[in-house]
Amino acid sequence: MFASPPPEPAILPQINPNNNSNSTFTTNQSEMRSLYSITSNITTTTNSSNGSSNRSLFNGTKFIHNLPLPHSGTSDHTERNFINTPREYTNKARDEIKQLMIPQHTTNNHTNSITPTTTRNSVSQTSDIASYQSSVFSRPSIQTNNSTYTTGSLNKKFSLPPLNFVTEITLNDALPQSYQDMYSVETLSTSPLLPNGRPQFTQRALIDWELNDLRSLLIVDKLRPEWGNSIPVVVAPTKDIQLRIILLPLVCNENVIIDTLVSSDIYMEAGLDLEFKWNTAKYIVEQVKRKHQQLQNINYDNNNNVIRLNKIEWRNIIENYLLNIAVGVQCRFDFKQRCSDFKKWKWDNLVENSKDGENIPKIKIVLTKDEKSILWSQCQAQVYQRLGLDWKPDKV
Repeated sequence: MFASPPPEPAILPQINPNNNSNSTFTTNQSEMRSLYSITSNITTTTNSSNGSSNRSLFNGTKFIHNLPLPHSGTSDHTERNFINTPREYTNKARDEIKQLMIPQHTTNNHTNSITPTTTRNSVSQTSDIASYQSSVFSRPSIQTNNSTYTTGSLNKKFSLPPLNFVTEITLNDALPQSYQDMYSVETLSTSPLLPNGRPQFTQRALIDWELNDLRSLLIVDKLRPEWGNSIPVVVAPTKDIQLRIILLPLVCNENVIIDTLVSSDIYMEAGLDLEFKWNTAKYIVEQVKRKHQQLQNINYDNNNNVIRLNKIEWRNIIENYLLNIAVGVQCRFDFKQRCSDFKKWKWDNLVENSKDGENIPKIKIVLTKDEKSILWSQCQAQVYQRLGLDWKPDKV
């Protein structure tokens, strides 16, 4: 492509050492250089270190555009030291010099390559690198609705399965899979265990206990990931039973605990008055707060009454509320039965002691307040004794 260089060494320009800003040629030397000198000097410049490259005479595109063209004259000096080439070869040589000094981006199928050079502008280099990193190392953007995403320069779409969250759940799947974190190690080691792993004292001989014990187990401290931040519907074994999952966090205000317990489905069929349920829940929460104040020296007045429970305390609150409500329902059931029996006894005693028992008019037997108080205390004492509870009956 290039003409052969002359036999003697090419004449290089001399740089005036007294002028540091601009390099000039001496008047005794020619203003032209051979193409061989240009290419060899460029090679020397590009292979030098960064510091010397910055001080090089050839500075990127500025040098290329200011590159002098060979004279068309036929002086003796030119004929001895230069070889005149057609302008088209000169332009071709300039293009190849540009390729050496200005980095070119080449595209090979699916990958982008960057040609480094010591003469690149630092700002341009930083921009190119940032663009390269963003195109290759950027994470794929996932779209849930379309279930597709595109990766980098490959520009390929991959199908993802749709995110299907659980909206309905069976009772067996809704119940906890393990109860080990709900009871202390001492309780699990000393108390006989049921087949499901719970302590035996969780099985009580009380009215409708099994159903409402299941409802208490549907109270959870957090939602499962497969539920999708929502509570699924529990499919009950029969349509006559209402079962639902209720969220009660481990860390919450005391009023949240009370309201959650009172509004739960525990013994909803009993028709208990709201005040009784609220007082029961309030009493249980106050007991926990008092215990925390004694053992951990916590002042709930300065903490907006936010209670931090561990899983054992959390489950103990639920089971205490369940037990108190169940005992209350059982005592009320027994009390109604006891009152009915006592009224019948009073009627039989009235007829037996009457001289004309057959002609006694039918009257309504009414129990006095004292009689009701005695019967209520008797019912409570019998229920407590049957369950092995050390509770004291209400005062008569």
